[in-house]
Amino acid sequence: MTASISIIIPFRDKHATLDDTLASIAIQEVDVEAIIVDDGSSESPQTIVDAWASRIPGGVQLVTRRHRGASAARNHGLAVATGDKILFLDADDLLAANCLARFAAALDDEQADAALGSLAELSTRDGSYRIGRMRRAVLPDFPADWLADDHVFGQTVLFRRSVLDAIGPWDETLARWQDTNHVLRLLLRSPRLAIVPGAVTLWRRDHHTISSRASWAALASAFTNVELVIDHLAKQGTLDTHREAIAGYGAEQANLAFATECLRRMRAIDPRDPLPPLEFRERMRVTGELARLGVHRLRDRLRRETWFVVANRDALLTAFETALPPTASEPRTRPAPNRPASTT
Repeated sequence: MTASISIIIPFRDKHATLDDTLASIAIQEVDVEAIIVDDGSSESPQTIVDAWASRIPGGVQLVTRRHRGASAARNHGLAVATGDKILFLDADDLLAANCLARFAAALDDEQADAALGSLAELSTRDGSYRIGRMRRAVLPDFPADWLADDHVFGQTVLFRRSVLDAIGPWDETLARWQDTNHVLRLLLRSPRLAIVPGAVTLWRRDHHTISSRASWAALASAFTNVELVIDHLAKQGTLDTHREAIAGYGAEQANLAFATECLRRMRAIDPRDPLPPLEFRERMRVTGELARLGVHRLRDRLRRETWFVVANRDALLTAFETALPPTASEPRTRPAPNRPASTT
């Protein structure tokens, strides 16, 4: 059986949240298949999969493999997917009602390469469903938005299969920010994007902390991504325009080695300093202090901030039906920068 949309979910020991994820897929009124790639879990999720298999139109396929990481699991899932439209979710993400129908309609109506939806933060820490900050879908101003650390989240993008084939596989060498890398490689192609604010993905924050940003593996992954941007701008002849923004991006990671490497890479192309030494050191000092406070602020926010609380999962998945219309006041689709509008 061939589904129109394939959802690929890398899975490793997230049994407690997978049921919510599959429930959110089951309410989508489109032809969709879910592919769960079990990346070496200590216990199989087969029981959860069996409970939802008949309730999802295209079924649920469980693929089991030895542990090689989330990116390798996504590549494996893509190899067995049958849909011509692809969405990548984590095993703790949820889709709001009508998300996929709105995604697919925009992708087809606008003949786009990919569709970008909105992201809502979700917490279930105290046993209730609480909706936090909303990141409404907008057309990214690339690379300015990316360098301002305003990234497009991977789980808010419905890809056309042909575009994924052109982008290439997920980078299995990255320890973190794999979805950032994959979306970045999409944006570097100056794609035609459909903007769909009413298509909402819920991103569970309980299992994420910014403390992991300090690891060397995470910083290496971040530099791989920023180097793609530096190389792209150098080839476009626009690196000079964005030199200060790149230096600022390095400083915002609050790690001197990472920031210095960003500067070194730019100096290899052009020896001029993008920021005066005193300004650069001051920026590093301030962002370093913010990073040290960041983990405590995040924990305090999850404990005390008043989020929008809904009664149950059904209420959660339909909460955005009136809050966000399916279309925006601006045109939903525009060509990304550096590419002329499509004539098709």
